[in-house]
Amino acid sequence: MIPSVQVRRMTLVFAMVALMLALLAGLSSSAAYAAGAWTAQTSGTTNVLWSVTFADTTHGWAVGDGGTI
Repeated sequence: MIPSVQVRRMTLVFAMVALMLALLAGLSSSAAYAAGAWTAQTSGTTNVLWSVTFADTTHGWAVGDGGTI
C-alpha cells in the first residue's frame, strides 16, 4: 500500500524536527566543552590549514595546503 501524500509529508516533517533537535543537542554539548577546554596553539606554518583530527584527548593533527601536516 502506498502512503498518502499527507502521511509522507508528516513523516518528512517529523524526521526534520528530529534531525534539528539532534544537531542542537550536539552543538550545545560540544560548544560547552570547547568554551573551557581548548587552548590556542601556534601552527608554525604560513599555509592554510583545512582540517584537524584527534587520536585522543591531547594528541591531534592538522592538515592543509601543500601537503602540510
